[in-house]
Amino acid sequence: MVTFLAVATAEFLGRIVIIDRAAQLADLLGIASVWLLRSLVLRRNPQHLTIVITVFLGMIVILRLEPFIFSPVPHPFGWVPFLSFLRGSIDVAVQALCEKFFAYSRLIWLLCHRGLRLNRATVLTAALLFAASWTTRYVPGRTAEITDAVMALAIGGAFGLLRQASPHAS
Repeated sequence: MVTFLAVATAEFLGRIVIIDRAAQLADLLGIASVWLLRSLVLRRNPQHLTIVITVFLGMIVILRLEPFIFSPVPHPFGWVPFLSFLRGSIDVAVQALCEKFFAYSRLIWLLCHRGLRLNRATVLTAALLFAASWTTRYVPGRTAEITDAVMALAIGGAFGLLRQASPHAS
């Protein structure tokens, strides 16, 4: 509980101080809802990890496809990884890269803790991200490219290398 509050507070304050963003009610409500979900539901449910994974998967898909306004004509799909990062603002690109790294690595980690082998968790995450990116072609104003799937594969590969290098690897 203390760790959750410390991380939530650090993330919230970091957005205000580092990114120069004003505190928003949605941020506070998000922290409060996660704390309530954890306190009231997840502790009493033996399938709590499945619930967390499902919510996390939903969050990733929602963030990739918002604002849910779809065009009947798709725009092109980018097959060059990280091209949008190179063409955009460095501040926005670094923030997006860090957020995506956290989300994708956390999803792979959660799937591994649920019992999937690392290679399957990585491929599943990459496939989900590829499908979401492919669908993003129909969302005006959003970049549809292979970057997210490549990031997931790189993260899974890094986890595999770290597991091999660790003297306590299972």
